[in-house]
Amino acid sequence: MARRRSATDTLYRFLWQSNISVRNIKTMESMRDIDDEEFQSFLMLVQEIARIRPHKRRRWKAIYQDHRDLWNRVRNNDYFDGIIDGLDEVFWLDATCAKYRKSGPQSPESLAEHEEFLLLVSEQYPELSAESTDPQLIIDEIKRMMANDFYDSREFF
Repeated sequence: MARRRSATDTLYRFLWQSNISVRNIKTMESMRDIDDEEFQSFLMLVQEIARIRPHKRRRWKAIYQDHRDLWNRVRNNDYFDGIIDGLDEVFWLDATCAKYRKSGPQSPESLAEHEEFLLLVSEQYPELSAESTDPQLIIDEIKRMMANDFYDSREFF
């Protein structure tokens, strides 16, 4: 029990480091003998993350965009609660904004997409001020709100 707890803390530290090194990966290999199914699932996910995206910069966004199967497994693992909370929403907003910026408001299709975007945002975020119709400004506002919620609810050690 104490070894599993210590190993779990070590894996969390690896995820927060700027780089998951070869030495860290060897340390993870030594954790394979811990007899706990949930922990082993967490360990396998961290090892896969280390293999796919060892550097922290934009790690979660890259996994969300390029490795959706891994993203879904991470989302469904309780050990990642608190690490990736709210990121689905942020990445969806980024993709929506990028799509709108790419097409621009020239065509009727993009205007319809823009209206759909505004409708989705207003349904999901009724507290958002309706002053702006620019997707980038709306997304920036939502990210600020989410960051405030995150830091208000997060316990820092």
